[in-house]
Amino acid sequence: MGVVYQPLLLSVQILFMAAQLPGGFSPVQAAHKRIQVVAEQAKPKLEELLRREFTIFEVVTFTDRYNDMMKEDCVKIKVDGDKVLLVYLEEAAVMTFPPQVNLLSYIPDAPADCELNEFIEELMKLRK
Repeated sequence: MGVVYQPLLLSVQILFMAAQLPGGFSPVQAAHKRIQVVAEQAKPKLEELLRREFTIFEVVTFTDRYNDMMKEDCVKIKVDGDKVLLVYLEEAAVMTFPPQVNLLSYIPDAPADCELNEFIEELMKLRK
């Protein structure tokens, strides 16, 4: 019985050791990369929708104050006459994976957890 489990145990040990090395495999890094890939795929569609349905002031890129490598594209859209709403494209797009995300920073009175379609529906209510 011990012989059957030994290769599995060895592979787990190898993965664990690799995770300790600089640049080694990390499940967290893999998940983060997956989120980035999905966000990159969904972002252009979301931006196209915003351009079609709203008056866009500008698209700006913010650099994270704690990490220079972290940059976020943000679209300023006009809603309710003179109000301006900032939509963070990466975060909105990432709603496709994982499906639940906090939207309170985007839309007043939005439910705390909302999927991408619900987010778009809420956004459409604010149309010019």
